[in-house]
Amino acid sequence: MKKAETTLLTYLIFNPNYFLLRQDELIEDIFTDDINKSIINAIRKVMMKSGKLNVISVSKEMSEENAFDIITELLQNHIYSDVDEIVEMLINNHKERKLQFILRDAMLKIENNGWNEASVFLSQSLVQLNEARSQDIHPIKDDIILMLKHIENNMQSNGLTGIGTGLQLFDNFTGGLQKSDLIILAGRTSMGKTSLALTIARNAAVDFNVPTAIFSLEMSSIQITARASSMESGISSKEILNSKLSQVQSNDIRNSVSRLFDSKLFIAQSSNKITSILSSMMSYILKEKAQLFVVDYLQLVTLNQKGISREQEVGQMARIFKNFAKENNVCVILLSQLKRGQESKNEPSLSDLRDSGQIEEAADIVMFAHRPEYYGIDTFEDGNSAIGKAEIIISKGRNIGLARFRLNFISHLTKFTNETDTFKIQPNDDFIF
Repeated sequence: MKKAETTLLTYLIFNPNYFLLRQDELIEDIFTDDINKSIINAIRKVMMKSGKLNVISVSKEMSEENAFDIITELLQNHIYSDVDEIVEMLINNHKERKLQFILRDAMLKIENNGWNEASVFLSQSLVQLNEARSQDIHPIKDDIILMLKHIENNMQSNGLTGIGTGLQLFDNFTGGLQKSDLIILAGRTSMGKTSLALTIARNAAVDFNVPTAIFSLEMSSIQITARASSMESGISSKEILNSKLSQVQSNDIRNSVSRLFDSKLFIAQSSNKITSILSSMMSYILKEKAQLFVVDYLQLVTLNQKGISREQEVGQMARIFKNFAKENNVCVILLSQLKRGQESKNEPSLSDLRDSGQIEEAADIVMFAHRPEYYGIDTFEDGNSAIGKAEIIISKGRNIGLARFRLNFISHLTKFTNETDTFKIQPNDDFIF
């Protein structure tokens, strides 16, 4: 650990612009060695004053008597390494240390004060852990540097600026799922929102090698696994779970799930308490470097906070998931039900979201799955066939705007596939969030 810290500090002195790029994250607390804490604080002071990092300027800002010798020795051990990886490792280790302290204190509270008080403490502490970050004020030039680097990275990419979903029209329009975003995926009963979320998770993990975790509060892990295997093999999950398969079918399943087997797709086991879900998410980030999370679904999650209405509770949970995504630089997809009594042949809208308009406020993207065929309607409004089709409606798109596109829906496999030949995405530039 100390070697990683000194490697990073050496790199910072030789590359002061890197400190500007990540100064909000390069705080004292991510370092474990006291001398290294002193050095990073000295670097920060120099950058705020002159920006000229060298042996003399850094050592002058340190309180240690042998500061000059410390920095001289540090620079003699100049090792080239992946500093981005080192920073992420130090940040994750810091969060893990804090999480261990939180869990230790929670256990003490259970012993001394009971579960209810410990649960409130744990919930508040986890939120604070995810919200904790440096509050240093910095000039806009630092953000301009970040923006220009982002543009440069985009120019060198394959068209994706985020996590690929495998849904070509969605990826073309959005650049993929963006880290720090909260995405609400909603739909009426039997529209296929769980299947669509599973399709996205599968594609991200298998086709784009993105570590992805699914939290299903409604279905068991074996049921989710059967659905995913069904998408790979072409044999329905109902048959997989409930029928005696032929040897040929069994072999087909074994052969078809090899990529799924080798992927970083995780079916997470957790209670429906938000504290348990957040703790599991953090564990996947630290241990598996997970970047995408799917929670199915929001209305089954509980906050266990007394004195507030269900609407306030759901809204607060949506904001907590958004804060978690932002602070940990991951993408969270929350599935959501629509209001009861809103079962209609008409396509859904933002006002149909169940329990809280605050869900919409917290989300970066709100998208609906809609299948007119389910209601016996054979065509879309534009006259194109709706048989075996689903329309995905982006009703809120912060930074991207509104749009709709269509997918094939294979009902017996509950599987979505691309439909690029007959329909193009339809952006609505008149109303952009």
